[in-house]
Amino acid sequence: MAKLKGICRNVDGCDLAAEKVEQEAEKTNFVCSECGKPLNQVGGKTGGGKTGGGKTGGGDGLDMKKIIIGVAAVAVLCVGGYFLAAGDGDKEEPATEQTAGTDKTGEGATATGKTGEGQTPAPVKTSGKKNLGWAVYDGPLSGGQPHGIGGELDIKQNYSIDLKDGNGGTLEVAPGDKIKAAKFVNGVLKQGELHRANGERKTFII
Repeated sequence: MAKLKGICRNVDGCDLAAEKVEQEAEKTNFVCSECGKPLNQVGGKTGGGKTGGGKTGGGDGLDMKKIIIGVAAVAVLCVGGYFLAAGDGDKEEPATEQTAGTDKTGEGATATGKTGEGQTPAPVKTSGKKNLGWAVYDGPLSGGQPHGIGGELDIKQNYSIDLKDGNGGTLEVAPGDKIKAAKFVNGVLKQGELHRANGERKTFII
């Protein structure tokens, strides 16, 4: 997926913004790796996006066309559904009114109408600590696994983080180091800012 370069403008609450550090982030998650605020784009797109014919922004144009087509399709379905319901005749109206009256009696009627038997409840999101072996994580959790932006890792032993850059690149961490503004997806580390014990900082994206 194409990545964009940007600078965080949250100078009051973000070290990266104060230092005007350029960051790379996915277009779908174009936020600061430290504070989670939206980035201001600088420069052009990076990554494997297609170019050709001297045109720029072709992907955005296609996305807008898809959105317009999708909205039009939804509008057509809504209008067609309205006329279809209107053409069912008067037989359906008494049944609808009777059902509504039944749902209104009792405290559980509203909840029953909103939740169906086929629906799956969303996972409960919490926050807390989790021992990963090489580090202790403290931040958002989902289903008992690190998940979300803003967590922190306290490194407890030497560990090599696979950057998955296609060149075998790794990021070596040691006890005393910390990873702040960490982003996890279902227990998998995706990005963060390494704060070494000697004061060195390094932002990384996996």
